[in-house]
Order: sequence, then C-alpha cells, then structure tokens
Amino acid sequence: MPTTRAAAAVAVALWVLLSCLPCLPPARAQIGSDCSDSVPCTGNQQDCSLGYCRCTLGYVKHVNGECFPERGFNETCDFDDQCVDFRLKCSEGRCACVKYFHWDEYSRQCVTFKDLKYMLSDMEEKHHTHGRLMSETNKVFMGMMWTGLAVLLIGLVLASGCLFYGCCWDRSCCCPQDKLSKSRLPSGLQRQPNQRTAEATVPGSSNTQDRLQRGAQGTGVDYIPALYETTSFV
Repeated sequence: MPTTRAAAAVAVALWVLLSCLPCLPPARAQIGSDCSDSVPCTGNQQDCSLGYCRCTLGYVKHVNGECFPERGFNETCDFDDQCVDFRLKCSEGRCACVKYFHWDEYSRQCVTFKDLKYMLSDMEEKHHTHGRLMSETNKVFMGMMWTGLAVLLIGLVLASGCLFYGCCWDRSCCCPQDKLSKSRLPSGLQRQPNQRTAEATVPGSSNTQDRLQRGAQGTGVDYIPALYETTSFV
C-alpha cells in the first residue's frame, strides 16, 4: 500500500538523520545568545559567561557582533563605544572629548571649564599649603639650631667656671705639685717662701702664739705656751 511505503520511507529518513547528527559540527552561539561548553561562542575575544557570549575584558561589542579593543584619549577608534570614557567620542578616527569638555593632562581625563577651575584652585591651595608648611618647618629648624648653640655656649661657660673655681680657688691649683719638679724650673721661677708665712710659722713668735691661743679657746683647756710650743698638732 502506498501509505505504508510512505511511512516506511519517512522512518528510514529519520533514522538516517539521527544517526548522522554526531557527525555534524557543533552549533556556535552568537554574542548575547545562550552558550555552554558544547555550544561555544563564535568570533575572537569572546567568552561564555553565565550562559551568554560576552567580549573579554578590555574589549567592547560592535553592532555587527564583533569585539573591538577599548581605546583611550587620542587613540585610534572605529566607533564611539570603543572609547572607554563616556566623555569621549570617536572623531576622525581618534577618541576625543565631547562638546564642552577639554582634555586635562594633570588629571588625565576630560573636564569642563568649571571642573578645571576647581582643579586649578585646589592645586593653588595645595601649593600655598605646602609653602606654609615648608616655612614653618624652616622656622622650627632654625629655632632648634640657635637654641642648641645657646645651650652649648652656656655649658662651655659653666664648665670653664667650675674648672677655674673648683681647681684653682685661693691660688691652690689641684694639679699635683710633685709632677712639676722644681729642678726642671729655671732658678728665677722657683717659688720663694712668703715672708709673712715664714714669720707666722716661726716658733715662739707673737703671730704663732696668737694663733695657738685662738685655737685653744672653746676647748676647755687653758693656753700653756710651753705645752703648745713643744706639741705638734696635725
């Protein structure tokens, strides 16, 4: 019967088609469509992210479905979206600032005149602040330096005074006299005994008796000339 033959032919055709499916190349999804490990994305610089084909980092999608690299100011471009900043547009094959915006080298971005005015004011304020800080720092440094010098001079003066009054008070220097041998000194520079000192130490003189009598006062012992003249006190 013709109907039976037609059904058999359709069944054979379906069997052949199903058997040939593994031999066919895998389907390739477009940007924005579903994708998976078995259905990869088509085109260069595309990755499958969360089931969707997207351009890799640093690339943007064109209307024709291709991915183009992102561009900065004054770099070559093919369309506006390729310029990364919303204040940039593709003009004459290069990314340039849009209307009412101007490129600022200091901040490396497109700014308006108002923003530029604020930036210049901020830079000027920072410059003045830096100048004031440097001036204050120099003043503090100079003050500390002069204070240190004053303290050093005062210390030298006090040390000299202590050395003079501590070692050479009442004409008796602390330097050991045995180190200065009289034999090494010229005969004219040798120290001569003081006449008044010699008179004061002569036994039996009036000065010696007065000194011994004053020393005996307050001790409870009467002054006896013969005793004091024959006794040596240390």
